[in-house]
Amino acid sequence: MIAGIWERNAELYPSVLNFVLENVNSANEDVPGTVSGLIVTSDYSSFHVALKSLTITTRNHPKIGTLDVGTRVDNCLKMMEDERKYLELLQSLNFVICTIFPSKFPTPEKSADNIGQQMIQILDKLNNLRLNLTVHLQTGWPSEQTTKENLQGSVENMNRFWCRINQWSEQNKVKVDLFTAFDEPWKDITRKETAESHYGWWIRIREATSTAADFEEKILHKYGYLHFYNHLF
Repeated sequence: MIAGIWERNAELYPSVLNFVLENVNSANEDVPGTVSGLIVTSDYSSFHVALKSLTITTRNHPKIGTLDVGTRVDNCLKMMEDERKYLELLQSLNFVICTIFPSKFPTPEKSADNIGQQMIQILDKLNNLRLNLTVHLQTGWPSEQTTKENLQGSVENMNRFWCRINQWSEQNKVKVDLFTAFDEPWKDITRKETAESHYGWWIRIREATSTAADFEEKILHKYGYLHFYNHLF
């Protein structure tokens, strides 16, 4: 797994980083290889100077060891195109997670294809820069509600979208991070766009505990195993 650091206050960042690294190293001592890297992500992500500063602080920490350092941003293509502005930042990273959410197209498959095309542009730009940098895609589709891009959330559309993204990922050998494993119901209260609460692949089916048995994949929960496999294959 990759551990994330999100801190609004830059002055507090070093102490938060130290706390995270203590826990990361503890996890890796218990089970070697549990955590392979850190994602530096904060309200500064759109500002290359501040983000570069946080990245350098992270990389120079005495406890960083062999952990990879990366960031998650929603302006990947701009970063790759604006070489003068972002090159030093990109050179300081081992990986970048490009967050690209679907735009409005006639079908979930077309939306997935558009994301794939954007990622190909990003990878082409990266290749031109000759950087030793790994790029991941982070994306998702809601199972309920309608997004601000007017995407219709449903379990059916979510599954169609992910089937297409999975095909693209296998063909292009690009790692894709699922947004997100579980629903985030608190966003119904904190955000105007309630669809953002429903991007989880798994749904909670029991409230008492939080074991694997308390969750089920949404498409299995909705359609059952037989329909799921017939529908998927």
